[in-house]
This record gives sequence, structure tokens and C-alpha cells, in this order.
Amino acid sequence: MSIEKLIINRGYPLLVMLTVLFLSAFSVPGSASENVRAAGTISAGVARVNITPEVPVVMAGYGSRTQPFEGVNDSLYAIATVFDDGTTMAAIVTVEVLTFTHAAWEEITKRIEAETGIPQGHILLAPTHTHGAPSTRVSEDSDSDLIEYNRMLFDRLVAVTAAAAGRLQPAMIGSGSGICKMSMNRRALNAAGGIRIGRNPYGPCDQEVGVVRIDNTGGEPFALLVNWPTHATVMGPGNLMVTGDWPGAARRYIEREAPVPLTATITAGASGDIDPIYRVRPDFRESEMEEIGIILGREVLRVAGDVRTYPAGSVSAMQRVITLPGKMTAPSWQPEKEFVPGP
Repeated sequence: MSIEKLIINRGYPLLVMLTVLFLSAFSVPGSASENVRAAGTISAGVARVNITPEVPVVMAGYGSRTQPFEGVNDSLYAIATVFDDGTTMAAIVTVEVLTFTHAAWEEITKRIEAETGIPQGHILLAPTHTHGAPSTRVSEDSDSDLIEYNRMLFDRLVAVTAAAAGRLQPAMIGSGSGICKMSMNRRALNAAGGIRIGRNPYGPCDQEVGVVRIDNTGGEPFALLVNWPTHATVMGPGNLMVTGDWPGAARRYIEREAPVPLTATITAGASGDIDPIYRVRPDFRESEMEEIGIILGREVLRVAGDVRTYPAGSVSAMQRVITLPGKMTAPSWQPEKEFVPGP
């Protein structure tokens, strides 16, 4: 069983960070408690922290939206899940922001390693790609409030990972998958023979819902890891409210409706050309964002209810950095147009 997440820096050149965390699971005869004694378990710990800005700052996601946000519809969170097999540690840190630059990833993961001992290459830093969060791109010329927000964000990501590492307990782990059809390929055909951003029901679309369930030794879940590859773009550039978009809505629904208290961690996977079916609204429509979260959340809880958990044997991770050439922004979606090299 593996979980993978692409962290993409859309900057100067494009750097693709690929981290894959492997939790090898196995089963042996007997009850859950007997399995723990016979085979040992991976330990897991989870913690969350609120990362909602306290003052209005510029939002990320759309170049036309240059003014600070006007209010907070729903709070943003970062959630850390730490695994330890007694020899190797690893962490998944999901963050309800748009993205991180390579430089930000370097700083955050190095600080986590120094604070917790978790190797930098074993840390999966996964933004949910919500377009309703503050910008994480700062420079010396950035607004002081935005610079201060990002300082706070980095500090809290380190602290929440350390908190999760401090809550390790023997864990039983299992996985399952389902389907959520609230997404669609967004490379739409236009009448001139080119492509545009829109809806294309004929295009490829990965609608699989991946669910990893983490139980205590009594067989009761305390965490769910959820992956559904879709851009968090229900809200468009006209939205000036802070929101976690559909990942935040799904997290809230799962935690509210789960039969026992647990923490839900959402990743948006390799979403590529996949958008939610309700997309880029010109005004704020909370209902459509919540509807996607509810429908996805129902499928997550259905799958999680059928997952059987087992003692896990080991933790390992791989990481590779790929540098790709850049290009200038194309003036047209027409496929015959050339792409001019750029930074």
C-alpha cells in the first residue's frame, strides 16, 4: 500500500517533488490484540493546528485577485500524521493552502527534521491546493502581514508535526478504495478546434477515492487518510472569503458523521486536468462546496467501514527531485501554437 503526492512549484524552473511513503502491512492469525503481541505494530500519531490568518492578506490561486480577503467562511487547518516502526519514522503533513515553493519545502522539512528527527526525505508535505487560502509566495517586497503569516504558518507546521510525534501509539492499519463522480476533465474542446478550461466528459478522469484507516489496538479508528485527485477550485477568482474549498468541507463532514471521534486528512492527489463538477464560481456558493464534501465524505465513510486493519511491518520512503524546463505563457489555447522557452 502506498500513498503518493506531487508537490509542484510553478516557479522558476518547475520543480516536481515526489515523495512516496510505504507502509507495508501484513496479517497473522488471531485477534487484533493477539496480532499486536505476535507481530508488533507501527506506531502512529496525529495532531492538527489552525492556520487561519488573523488579519486580511492576499490570497493565492488567481492572478487577477490582488486585494486581501474580506472574511473567513471556514477555518484552515494543517494536520500531521507520524509513523514509526521502531527504526524508521515518516510523516504526512497536509496543509490547507494552495502550494509551496521548493525553497519553502526545504525550510519547513529541514526544521521538522531538526525538531523531530524525522528525515527530510521521509516527510510528505501536501497542500490541499485550495484556491481560497492566503498566498505562500513571499519576497522582501511582500506585504508585512503576508510575510508574518507565512512565518506563523512555517512555525505551526513544525509544531504540529512535533505534536503528532509526541502522540505515537501502537496502530493497526488497512486501506480500501471507492469512487466519487463529482469531478471531470477540464480540458474542454472549443468550436475552433483548440482547447479551453471547461468541462470535458470525454477526457480521462481519475475518480478513485483512496482511504487509509488507522486504528488503535482495540480496533477503533482514530485517523483516516483520504485521497481524491481533484483541484480545490469550486470557488473562483471572484471569491474573497477564506475557505478550504471541497477538501475542508469533506474533512468536516467525515469528522462530524464518523461513528467515533477521529481526524480526517485530505489530499488532492495528482489532480492535473481534473476539476470538481461545480467549478470556478463567479460568486461564493457555499452550498456547492459543501455538497461535494458531503458526497465524497459519504463514500469515504462507506469504504472506511469495510476496511480491515492489520499490524504493519515497516516504514520506508523514497524521494526524487525532477527539474523541468520552463516556457513563456502561451497567447492561445490553440494546439498548433508554439510554446516558447522561458524561465
